[in-house]
Amino acid sequence: METAITSPNVEKITAAIATLQSRLAAITVIETEEQFREIAAVKLDAKAYIKSVGFELDPGIEKAKEVVRHLNDQKTKFVSPAEKVVEAAEEKIADKNRRERLAAEADTRRRNQEAQAKADREAAEKKRLADEEAARLKKAADEQAERDRRAAQKKADEDKKEADRKAEADRKAKQKEIDDARARGVVNKREAERLKKEADEKAARDKKAADEKAATDKKAADEQAEREKKEAAEAAERLTQQAATDAAVIQSSVVKETVLPNRIAVAGLRGGGKWVFTVTDITKIPRNLLYPNPKDDGTFDPEKLPRVGDFVRKTKDKEKAEAGCPGIEVTFIDR
Repeated sequence: METAITSPNVEKITAAIATLQSRLAAITVIETEEQFREIAAVKLDAKAYIKSVGFELDPGIEKAKEVVRHLNDQKTKFVSPAEKVVEAAEEKIADKNRRERLAAEADTRRRNQEAQAKADREAAEKKRLADEEAARLKKAADEQAERDRRAAQKKADEDKKEADRKAEADRKAKQKEIDDARARGVVNKREAERLKKEADEKAARDKKAADEKAATDKKAADEQAEREKKEAAEAAERLTQQAATDAAVIQSSVVKETVLPNRIAVAGLRGGGKWVFTVTDITKIPRNLLYPNPKDDGTFDPEKLPRVGDFVRKTKDKEKAEAGCPGIEVTFIDR
């Protein structure tokens, strides 16, 4: 292949451009038609000069390009097989790293699921014990309230019975007193009947008062029993709610564990990987992520939209990235 390149006539080219520059400098401001025509001629001569330089140098440039093309072809011939080796090796390394990453992710999920399941069991057991204790306390309180109510009812019945007995005894004693007075002639029949009527009326009043007191005592006992039951139910509910709160704290306090993949470090090889995405529904992508990154002067290049990619690479998490930017599907490609 012929690679010789002819050197240009530098003196000839230099002299021509010097003449053009001198003619242009001779006229600072165009004021006459003659000067206008001279500057126009300088322009045309300069364009002709450019063409002449091309005629002089373009053949050499074409030869140089031909040499470069030939060398690139030779390079491709030898480099292409090596690049295929690099590509195949990268695929095998990426596959190994992918399997290690998936195994680490599976181990992470397993450990976190086991930890969460343990916390759920502890929370459920705590809530069960609290519910049982609340039920026991409520039952005991209800039973005690019922015992107190029955005792109060029994006392009210006994008090009423005693009041009825005393009222009847008083009535009989008064009747005997009247009968004795009548027999001795102290009171006449009419007076005796009046006194008897008064005694009967007093006995009726005492019996009514005893009935009212018994009813009042029974009502008070029932109300007290209801208050005690209500307080017991409220205490049991507070205990149950506190247990539910404690259980929720236990469930939410599980520390998430991350198992790192077992990657082999080799000097000269880059580890890790890269986060990429594909658009599934552009209408769901947040508006601010559709804007390109601003240039130094604050303006935007409408041809570029790297913010979504920046967001994905910064987030480094498929679920979080897809949640933060609806309308995309994030994928991690191992390398």
